[in-house]
This record gives sequence, C-alpha cells and structure tokens, in this order.
Amino acid sequence: MHINTSANEEQSVSGKVLNLFSDPKTAIDNERFETDSFVSFDSEMAYYMPPIPFSKLSKLIRVNPHHGALPLFKARKVASYMKPNNLISRQTIIRALVDFESTGNGFFKLERNRADQVTRINYLPTINTRRLKGDNCYGWIQDRPKPLIKFKKDEVIHIMQHDPFQQVYGIPYWVGGLQSILLGEDVRIYMRMFFKNGGSTGDILATAGLSKTAQDIVQELMDSPTGDNRFKRLLIQLPRGEVEKMLKVLPYSTGSEKIDYSKLAAMTSTDILEAWRIPPELAGMRPEGTATSGDLDKIKDMYYENEIVPIQQMLSDELCDFLGPNNPLLFDQPMMKDS
Repeated sequence: MHINTSANEEQSVSGKVLNLFSDPKTAIDNERFETDSFVSFDSEMAYYMPPIPFSKLSKLIRVNPHHGALPLFKARKVASYMKPNNLISRQTIIRALVDFESTGNGFFKLERNRADQVTRINYLPTINTRRLKGDNCYGWIQDRPKPLIKFKKDEVIHIMQHDPFQQVYGIPYWVGGLQSILLGEDVRIYMRMFFKNGGSTGDILATAGLSKTAQDIVQELMDSPTGDNRFKRLLIQLPRGEVEKMLKVLPYSTGSEKIDYSKLAAMTSTDILEAWRIPPELAGMRPEGTATSGDLDKIKDMYYENEIVPIQQMLSDELCDFLGPNNPLLFDQPMMKDS
C-alpha cells in the first residue's frame, strides 16, 4: 500500500506497509462460530442440519491441550472398565465416545447377516452422519457432486447429549465454556506470534532526507525475514528533517503490554475444566492458580460415580436391544476406597 499526499511537488509524504499484521490461523480458520437453538434442512431438503456444525465442534479439539485431551481421556476412562464383547470392540466404544464428547453425538452402524441377525457393531464417524426425514433414518454425506448415501432404517444407532431446544441432534454439555475455549486459543497464538517476532508488535521507521538509493537499502533490510513477519512495520519518507533525526524507530504502544496473558491463559484453562466437570488432577493437569481438589482416591471415586457410570449405563441401554439378552454390554466396577 502506498500513500502519497503533497501540498506541492517539493513536499510529499509517502508510506509503505512492508509487513502486515494478519490474523493467525486458528483451529476453526477464523470462521464465525454461531450456535442455533433449532435445526433446519439442507438446501436439497434431504437431511437435518446440526445446530452447530459437527466439523467446527470437531476442530475445536485442536484448540488447546486441555480441551483437546479431555474427550479422549473420558472415552478411555469409560472403555477401560468394559468387559470383552464379541459384537463390539473397546476401540469402537472409544471412537464413538470421542465423537459423543466432542460434538454431543455418537453413531454406531449395525452389520447384519442374511438372517437379519446383528453380527457386528461398528463405529460410524459423526462428522459425515446426518439424520434424515423419518424415524431412525440416517445418511452419509459425501463431497459434492457425490450423492447422499442412505442407510437402511434401524441400521444406525444414535447416542446424543440431550438438548432441550430440539431432539434431532445432541449438543455437547461443555458448550457453555465455548468463549473461554476460543479465548484461550487466541491468547496462546498471540503470545507465540509476539515472541517469534522478536518480542515486538511492530514499529514505525521514520526517515527524512534519504536518497533513493538509501531508501532502497533500508527497505530491503526491513523486508528481510524477521520472525513470522506478521506484525506491521511502516516505512515513511518525510519531506524534510534534521540530520540527527534522519532515521528513527517508533514502536507501537497499544496498551497490550499491560495485560497479564499468563493469568488470562490460566483463567481460560480453569473454565474449560469446569465446563467438562473434571478435576484437573485426574487428567494430569494443574492450571496455574488452581488449588488441589483434595484426596485423590476420593476424587477418583466421585468422578467415577458421577461421570463414568451414567455413560456406561447409557451405552448399555442403547445397545442392549441389538446385542441381545445373552450378550449384554457389561462393565467392571473399580475398588472403591472407604470414605
């Protein structure tokens, strides 16, 4: 970008933006993240659209180490107590539960023999699965122009976290901490950019009276890679100036240096753990400023009773009709510590 203003031909001011401050690439690619309290149909009226796109919810697990690790942690915790079952594997349970915890929805696909008996229950990725019109009808969306794949009725098992606004898709319970999740990512990206740029948010290089050759040399030096070159740096040619002021660097002052980013990051981490309802000690985490929750054995017992058992019961109830009375989904119980 060039700026050239002049009162006459002898006096002019020109400026060139050499390095632009651009938004760093985030886990959701800077898209607006909106939530709806209802579902609608796609453009071809073939399937229901989720209130929050599954793709965006799935991408959020890449945002930070806390939110990213917790879906898998919880899924593994549930599956670790699972007894062997010849129709469904522990890995299938883990994959479906990662989707269930990340998006509020999990799907299983039933494999049947010619006698219509269930021979296997497999994992069906949530990101491409959609609810169709009709009861218990689901489909698999593909990249256009490939057509929608429609599954047979009752071929898909759908588990979801209840949303009181609509009963077509589930909404993850942690969605109340969404703003802290996104803010935590912004804080970390900003700090990484700041240090890769040499601990600077940019500056203005003001010159006066330099020859064209000297200007070209200065500009070439400023164009040289410094960090990520994501911060703004301006080269301004002034009409006149004193010799001792021919070259001056003017750093930006935005007030951002007064913000305690470490406390901001710690606050968002605490919010995320609270949204997931998990004591940080169980996940091997200890955000700065977070006090211990007490006796670890009692914490484990409480977490198991309040968070793990309800998911195990939900899975057993949802799958019992397909596994059959002689092959139920069972879980071991851990040894509980005396209170």
